[in-house]
Amino acid sequence: MGLFSDLINSMSKDYSDGVKCPVCNSDCYWDNEKCKWICKSCKYEVTGTNLEYDEETGTLTSLGIDWFCDGCGTYLNDQSGFDPYSKSWKCTACGYKNKLTKDNII
Repeated sequence: MGLFSDLINSMSKDYSDGVKCPVCNSDCYWDNEKCKWICKSCKYEVTGTNLEYDEETGTLTSLGIDWFCDGCGTYLNDQSGFDPYSKSWKCTACGYKNKLTKDNII
């Protein structure tokens, strides 16, 4: 599996590990069967590309998701007032209402 998988498997797997869902910011739990962190709220499966290990603190945290407008392709994360944990966002460039849910992640 590799170093990253070994690291995850060596950690205690409970809600106190600090892994938050990058979609809704809820706590995630470790699913031994799937070998993935799963959001207890929206059920998003947090993969290795969404995780970062801090060697200094020994903690595993989730990275944010880059959101782009489905209407015009503008990067939404930089728009004033953008909240990545809301369920939707109206693009300030074109006015398109984007859904910010796990179903809209490519």
